[in-house]
Amino acid sequence: MYEYFQFYSPTKVIFGIGSSSDFAGEVAGFGAKGVLVVSDKGVASHGILDRILGQITSRGMEVIGPYLDVKKDAPISVVNDFAQFGSRHGVDAIVAVGGGSVIDTAKAANILITHGGDLMRDYAGVQTIPSSLKPLVVVPTTAGTGSEVTSVAVVLDDKAGVKHSFVDDFLKPNVAILDPELTLSMPPHLTSATAVDAFSHALEAFTSNMRSPISDGLALEALYIIKKHLIPALSDPMNLELRSKLMVAATLAGMAFDNAMVGVVHGIAHAIGAIFGISHGEAVFLALPIGVSYNMDAAKERYAEVAMRLSISGEACEDLGASAFFDWLSSWRREISRKAGLALSLSEKGLSREKLDRVARLAAADGTSFYNPREVDKEELLRYLLKYY
Repeated sequence: MYEYFQFYSPTKVIFGIGSSSDFAGEVAGFGAKGVLVVSDKGVASHGILDRILGQITSRGMEVIGPYLDVKKDAPISVVNDFAQFGSRHGVDAIVAVGGGSVIDTAKAANILITHGGDLMRDYAGVQTIPSSLKPLVVVPTTAGTGSEVTSVAVVLDDKAGVKHSFVDDFLKPNVAILDPELTLSMPPHLTSATAVDAFSHALEAFTSNMRSPISDGLALEALYIIKKHLIPALSDPMNLELRSKLMVAATLAGMAFDNAMVGVVHGIAHAIGAIFGISHGEAVFLALPIGVSYNMDAAKERYAEVAMRLSISGEACEDLGASAFFDWLSSWRREISRKAGLALSLSEKGLSREKLDRVARLAAADGTSFYNPREVDKEELLRYLLKYY
């Protein structure tokens, strides 16, 4: 029986092949005159920004930037620098073009551009932003983070080596432009890492103690699409239909986890990323079997249901169904590793065994632990990290 749940997803989503060439009307609709554009040098090198800057100016709006100094994992130092850059100009709206680091940098900096103050001192935590921010239009160039529709921004404290999550409804972008053409240049390792990140968003949303029937439906559809289309996309990377499926799945998973939240897989990934400096998607790929195994007893029924819904297993028995899901997950990761070159384990990646105690400590303290189906105990988690090292 459903006793109580909430679901909120106000972001306007526009999907279409080539849609990134014709969305300036959405920005103009906010009455914007000065538009702050943020991206990174990799996106700029592919010529993606040209089509975007041109349409903004053709609508009579001024382009401020583009700011291209975004770094992996959205370091606070970069967020502050970008916010200072934007604050020096008359900014009416922000357009972010890139992957999760670009979008999260834009979200976090938007707080400072709009309200000023210190990011960590004044806004750390949940629902701390006093009022709405500058209109934010995001154009993702990867298919995985889901940040285009979420209330979450994850930034890296580059001095302390710790990741922090900001969660606030005011962080949700106003408009998300989904153009699968922008993902065609993604190499296999990035295609895989981002898609597995989206898969984990959906899986953890489905097993979360904050789940709802709405988030469940979105999560299951995302899991099905990624299971069906990721491996073919690695073999046929210029196939726009496959790229479209993965992009939509990432957004569905984003909507699911934005309302149901994620758990220990992402807690581990945040810790791994902060300590060892590897990308978030790759960290999730490494953390996925560890987190699923850690949660197996607590989420056995949900894993068995995923196995049934994804036609992995026809077993009615929860034990057998959950076991079949974990076996399939292991096989799927091996195939992804073979095609994309991602390391399968922490040791294969060359990560220090001596730092696993700190990984366990940070993961247990991560905000995601509140939504995990099993209490995240540091010592017990360390045992699983060592087991799968």
